[in-house]
Amino acid sequence: MKIKSLLLGSAAVMIAVSGAQAADAIVIEAEPMEYVKVCDMYGAGFFYIPGTETCININGYVRSTYIHGEENYKYSGKSYFTDEGDRASTFGSSRSKSSENTSSWTVRGRLNFDVRNETEYGTLRSELRLQGGDADASGDQNVAIDRALIHLAGFRLGYSDTYWTTNHGYGAGSPAINDGFYNFDQAIFFDYTAKLMDGVSVTVGVQDSNGGSTGASSPDLYVGMNATFGSLTVAATALRDDLGSIDDGDEWAYKVSAIMGLGDSGWQVGGWYMKDDGGTQYVTGYRSTGIDQQWGVQVNGALSSNMSVYGLYSEAEGAAGGWDSTELTQWAVGAVWAPVSGLTVQFEYSANDEESKYSRPWYEEKETIDSDRFAIRVTRSF
Repeated sequence: MKIKSLLLGSAAVMIAVSGAQAADAIVIEAEPMEYVKVCDMYGAGFFYIPGTETCININGYVRSTYIHGEENYKYSGKSYFTDEGDRASTFGSSRSKSSENTSSWTVRGRLNFDVRNETEYGTLRSELRLQGGDADASGDQNVAIDRALIHLAGFRLGYSDTYWTTNHGYGAGSPAINDGFYNFDQAIFFDYTAKLMDGVSVTVGVQDSNGGSTGASSPDLYVGMNATFGSLTVAATALRDDLGSIDDGDEWAYKVSAIMGLGDSGWQVGGWYMKDDGGTQYVTGYRSTGIDQQWGVQVNGALSSNMSVYGLYSEAEGAAGGWDSTELTQWAVGAVWAPVSGLTVQFEYSANDEESKYSRPWYEEKETIDSDRFAIRVTRSF
């Protein structure tokens, strides 16, 4: 009996203690979880930054490009006896030629941030692009800011590809690796775009260009228009290049372009033309002087749901590098294959031909440079 009473008493004590502890326990309630919400007002890929009404889209790509090429160089020169400025027999001549194989293997990574929210003046948008890779001809290097822009009520302020470049769809909208003599330029700029009617806009602005204006003492001014009529888009740009130390005055450069879709086929054709008064860096492009006009045509389209092809041809001419005349031609053909979603493999063959001439009654020179390139590019976009 004593043992039974002892056990019952112990059980009663334990129950009492447990009850007291349960009554005194502190219950911590979990904080409500804040889920990321989809923001569909600006298109696919946007989501709300938690706790705000601001939407953000993050995207980019990783790519690797291998290019193998061959360059052939030829030179010939002749001098003449002259009689009162008339050409007579050949006095002397010289010739030379060389051939060189070249190759490059480059990588690039790009990360884009697009942030937007609504204000009483319309959509406030900011763009930030970080880009890096190996230091190659395109200027890639360790990660750096490749775009930094603010948009509001038709105004843009910041650093990015220039209006001179983007207003014309990078030539004719081609995805080409070797995109002819179209030229590419970036700048710090401030501009305003007004929509005159549906599909028609006009832009005015100023810019401090990376490559388009050498030695400029003040920003370059530009004005342009862009109009879309159904499947046809036309654009025009005029730019005053403040040449600074290069010249006492200013030079104007002009560009026009057109891109047209071919019905519901998914194919498009396009072309562009640019010219200046003889001296701007915008038309000369990668050359220091001389090129005063350029043009190009292009076609691209889909062969299937995961395969597209393209082709382009362009020319540039002027009196470059001390030669009386220089003519450059380039053509390229390529294909882009998407084996799986988010991955493309691009193949391209291109050829560049350059011919420069210098002629006087007593002397003439000719130089030709022909190069061929085969490129493979793999891009993973996200």
